[in-house]
Amino acid sequence: MGQYYRPVLSRSQDRDGFAGGVFASMTSWDHGEGAKLLEHSYVGNVLPETVVGVLADGPARVVWAGDYADPEPGGDVLLYSVGGTARSLPADPRPHRFLVDLDRGEYIDMERVADVDGEPGWKIHPLPLLTSEGNGRGGGDFRGDSPFLGRWARDLLAATDTRPAGLAEVVPGFVEV
Repeated sequence: MGQYYRPVLSRSQDRDGFAGGVFASMTSWDHGEGAKLLEHSYVGNVLPETVVGVLADGPARVVWAGDYADPEPGGDVLLYSVGGTARSLPADPRPHRFLVDLDRGEYIDMERVADVDGEPGWKIHPLPLLTSEGNGRGGGDFRGDSPFLGRWARDLLAATDTRPAGLAEVVPGFVEV
């Protein structure tokens, strides 16, 4: 069966502060896109660009929560379900050039995101995959091999058009097999 995903955002200072600190949650259906991870995880898709727009307004912790992911620490609550009780933000896609992980001191230059299999215009948006929890447990999940998968989940993220000074650039290079 297919696993459904939703981005869940928190402004908590604590990486595990999602259960009580969710301020936004979105569904792909609200934006006319499919719910499986790779049905909405391409550059130009409304859902990831909407989350980037929120991150441009102020840093937030992000998890692209799968409904097959592990429960939250210390309980049996799925973050995917917690997100369902938070308000959904209206579609306001605003692409920005740099995605920044403030906890790790890393950034991604969106102009360097690779084409999928050399097909111009088909680029996997790194944000959903970098912040995914539960990937590999259902149909529609990312099937490539990358040490960046889920690496930024629960980290404090931001988006900007100004190249971050003093941070390390990373290039995840997500390519599905």
